[in-house]
Amino acid sequence: SALLSITLFWGINGFFQAMGWTPMVRVMAHWFPIATRGKTMGLLGTCYQLGAAFASMLAIFLTGYYCSVMGGDWRSVFLVPSAMFAAVGLLYFILIRNQPEDVGLPPIDGQQPAGEKRPDDDKNPRRSNDDHGSQSSILANVSKTLSNPYLWIVAWAFFALDVNRYGFVNWLPAFLSEQATGEASSLMGNFKLVMKLCIHPLAGSLGAITAGWATDRFFGGRRAPVIVILMIALGVFSITFPYIDPHQTWLVVLVVAIVGFCTYGPHILMVAHAAQDFGKKTGAAGAAGFIDAMGYVGASLAGWGAGVLIGRHGYHFTFATFGIVAFAGALMAALLWKVGPKAGGSS
Repeated sequence: SALLSITLFWGINGFFQAMGWTPMVRVMAHWFPIATRGKTMGLLGTCYQLGAAFASMLAIFLTGYYCSVMGGDWRSVFLVPSAMFAAVGLLYFILIRNQPEDVGLPPIDGQQPAGEKRPDDDKNPRRSNDDHGSQSSILANVSKTLSNPYLWIVAWAFFALDVNRYGFVNWLPAFLSEQATGEASSLMGNFKLVMKLCIHPLAGSLGAITAGWATDRFFGGRRAPVIVILMIALGVFSITFPYIDPHQTWLVVLVVAIVGFCTYGPHILMVAHAAQDFGKKTGAAGAAGFIDAMGYVGASLAGWGAGVLIGRHGYHFTFATFGIVAFAGALMAALLWKVGPKAGGSS
């Protein structure tokens, strides 16, 4: 009964959490033009990494100091974050609007040359160039998303990225604990906590910001080149990681930081930038949801599949598999090397 209840509520929790990112991608697509989309979404992409680090520290404080020293209730570890989240939701409801037109501002259109009118500006100056699709049915939007070949390519690349991401992150602490001896053993026993709080999210946040900026600065808004470069690097470091001496703490920390950088750079480019580029304003949420869903499938496979591989073939083979999967994702993304955010019509 307890397991069933926990599973049910954890599933509901995941269901509603997954509904948060996709509409946010759509809102951002309406408020920021293509020219600044890279750096803007890169900054936004740090939210779930730094937020996760903050949540972990808050949980440590609540279950540790607050409960042990101040005599607080351990249930606060669930109640306090929920109250904070509700407060943020209220502020979001009060302050955020779907698009500039909702507050009397002209629409943002990254494709419209300066000083040039759209054909319908004179008839309806507050109308967005894609508002005609805002009333489309759910079935029509899903059909439009699933018929877009660019989104399928991005989704499969993201599937490969999340196989690597969740496989590497989830099994890294166990590998280090098993390999390390002596003083390094006790250090690596807490490495999962250190990695979650500091190394991985900080490096990942830097990767998200840098990747977004690089697409705008060097590739004219094309996301695929940066995705390919970072996923190739991710594959290389995933394969070589098991051969690093776990007693060389500085080297372990450096490589984990590089892995975090190379993971969350392409992550935000695919689940945010590419979703906006190819899903366009009216379909950005659906595109982000489709891409993200493929990532969750990859994450599920990584959890179960990696355990099977480790049991049968060991860690070196498993981490090599993570690297090969990253290479496969890079090959998928390379198909879009020359495709920019304007492909397929107006954004």
